[in-house]
Amino acid sequence: MLHLSQQVLRTDLSGMPLEWVDCRSAARLYFLDQVAYGCGNRLFLLHGGINAATGRRSTLEINSIIATHSIHHAIGRGDRR
Repeated sequence: MLHLSQQVLRTDLSGMPLEWVDCRSAARLYFLDQVAYGCGNRLFLLHGGINAATGRRSTLEINSIIATHSIHHAIGRGDRR
């Protein structure tokens, strides 16, 4: 079982490695629609709340490698660029 401290490799669209981010930063990138595609293994399956209208629980799969649209480093560390 993986611990939440497991790092995710963030790359640019061409696959050039940019940085390692934690699970929380990776989830933020997915939420902000900055992830173009993911590859590698699924590291985490995060569970969210339950939709009142549909009764379905939201989930978010975090892959071990994520290619992002953003080129800024440290996007997951609170920088507002």
